[in-house]
Amino acid sequence: MNKFPDNSDIQHYGIGALANIANNEKNQIEIANLKGIEIIINSMNRFSENEDIQYVSCGALMNIASSNKENRVKIRELNGIESIIKTMNKFSENPEIQNRGNGALRYLSFNNENKVEIGKLNGIEIIINSMKNFPKKQNIQENGIGALKNLSLDEENKIKIKELNGIELIQETINNWKKNKEIQNWGLKALQIIN
Repeated sequence: MNKFPDNSDIQHYGIGALANIANNEKNQIEIANLKGIEIIINSMNRFSENEDIQYVSCGALMNIASSNKENRVKIRELNGIESIIKTMNKFSENPEIQNRGNGALRYLSFNNENKVEIGKLNGIEIIINSMKNFPKKQNIQENGIGALKNLSLDEENKIKIKELNGIELIQETINNWKKNKEIQNWGLKALQIIN
């Protein structure tokens, strides 16, 4: 991937492979040690119009951040949060990108500095829009409500969620997904934190 940074096919399939193997913490650490996070974010920026690369990149960053605290910091330091939010904004009609973007922001928002960064970069608005645009997509709703729950632990974000009618959206999502334990759990926790 480093040898052929301008070859979109190599980047697409390489990042897809990284996304697939980043399902355990050992691989997440190894990917970071081998500069995989840099490669992914550089490809997102280089091929910003390539929907396939954006899709696999959001998925790879979601998996790489899922259980590794250091990777969450590294992704922020390399402007990965900004890249994810730009991608979600640009490809707002693509449910797979919205799902993986929400998932990445959900995991990244376990870190307090990342919470602030996501809020400053209009990530809350992007998450809320994705949930509104795809109300019947369970994964988008789960990842979105999980991200809003995490983000609401920051006072500024709490205000933004209220201003963007996030409370109403969370309540609506809880009502629409009564049998989904994650949505119920995260949604109710978010409402407790915000109110």
